[in-house]
Amino acid sequence: MMTREQLSKGVNELREMADEIRLKVHLASMDARSYWESVEPQLLKLERSLEEKGSDAIATVGDLFASVGAALRKLRDQLLDHTVPR
Repeated sequence: MMTREQLSKGVNELREMADEIRLKVHLASMDARSYWESVEPQLLKLERSLEEKGSDAIATVGDLFASVGAALRKLRDQLLDHTVPR
């Protein structure tokens, strides 16, 4: 199980990745924008959950954290490769 510090650090890394992706998506195709629009609400949900639940969130957001992280890494990597997930 992740500690609160690890989770907080991980969420900060996801936020930085999201900021990078947001800039790239701004310049990307409609497919990338569509994928981004499906991923961004998940990140916002994760952040809200952490704010609302504090240390109790660790047990409940682990799967969401992993899912959002995987989706963001996939989009970032494919934007760098100039391919877009669907």
